[in-house]
Amino acid sequence: MRLRPSIRTFLPAGLALVLGLVAALFFLLDEASSPGEPDPVAPAATPTATEAATTTPTATEAVTPAPTPTATETPVPTPTTPPATPSPSPTATSSPAPTATPSPSRTPVARGADPGRVETPESGESREGRPERCASVAGRGAALIEAVEDAMDDYQGVWGLALIDLDCDSAIIVRPQHSQYPASAGKVVILTAALRAVQDGLLDFALIEENVELVLHYSLDKSTDEIAELVTPEQVGAVMEQAGVSWYSSLEWSWRHAWFRPHDLALVWASILRGEQLDDAWTAHLLQLASEVVLPQGMETFPADFGTEGYQYGQKAGYWTPEDDTDHFVGAGYVLPEDRTSAGFTFAFLLESWEEDVEEPKRRAVFPLVRDFVVGEVELSRQEQAAVAER
Repeated sequence: MRLRPSIRTFLPAGLALVLGLVAALFFLLDEASSPGEPDPVAPAATPTATEAATTTPTATEAVTPAPTPTATETPVPTPTTPPATPSPSPTATSSPAPTATPSPSRTPVARGADPGRVETPESGESREGRPERCASVAGRGAALIEAVEDAMDDYQGVWGLALIDLDCDSAIIVRPQHSQYPASAGKVVILTAALRAVQDGLLDFALIEENVELVLHYSLDKSTDEIAELVTPEQVGAVMEQAGVSWYSSLEWSWRHAWFRPHDLALVWASILRGEQLDDAWTAHLLQLASEVVLPQGMETFPADFGTEGYQYGQKAGYWTPEDDTDHFVGAGYVLPEDRTSAGFTFAFLLESWEEDVEEPKRRAVFPLVRDFVVGEVELSRQEQAAVAER
């Protein structure tokens, strides 16, 4: 039997359609059984410098090292300089008597009841050119320290004392860490700087002569300010440097902003007495004026009169006694035997007190101890010189 033409025509097409459907069904079943595409994961953020410094990695984090940040990932902070706070400029006074001076705008250093010490450059051993007494001065200095501490026992305030022996190049320092505003005692630095300028031909002495006398005799603030206007901070700094003061002490652009340890203030006087600051004529002039100081009764720390014949003695005293505030007292200067059997001594006694009575006598009990020590050392030098002369 012969097939119809229509069946012969469409039979191959039908078979192809059936095969196509089977292949499609097989593909779909294969896709359903295969694993799916993983979901996208956001990359971990790079830690900042602060996070990297403060975060402690876990055990897992330690195994996988963190990506290294590039130079642009951590911004570099721009440093800023805080504005300087200027110190207030106190107003000068012009009273004909020694005047109170304003407190310096400086933070006091911490201090306590520090033990005293005797500084001897060669551990008490004598050196050629020095008196033999220098080998044993440490023991006598220790006794002086003990006596001063006893005299100042229960003092209502803080204080420090320094005494420099120029013959032995040694220092006795009681409570060495004490430091404070020296009030008018710091004016000696300004005066020395001005006289150095005169000596070097940079300043006419006629411009300051009267004021120098007023400052050393009566400590007038106005006269000091007029002298200070004629010297530079560099000239003032040169005096401090020549004296060899430590960094604990300073005298900035104004004597009202000075700050001293007793030993450093005594070093200033030692450099004057040695002639390191001025020549012989100007040194003698300054020392003579300092020996003529006039001190108000009750306000002095060391008296104007040495009390023993045969000695040249002078000082630039200081005091500041504001109401309802700490009182400041200073005695700083020199002692020189008139027969020049000794190169001399310099001293500085600085106190801050909250005693109600500014004329209380305790602080003035120290001077006789210092004077007797100096006189005793000078007498030892004289005895040694007499013994040498008899040989």
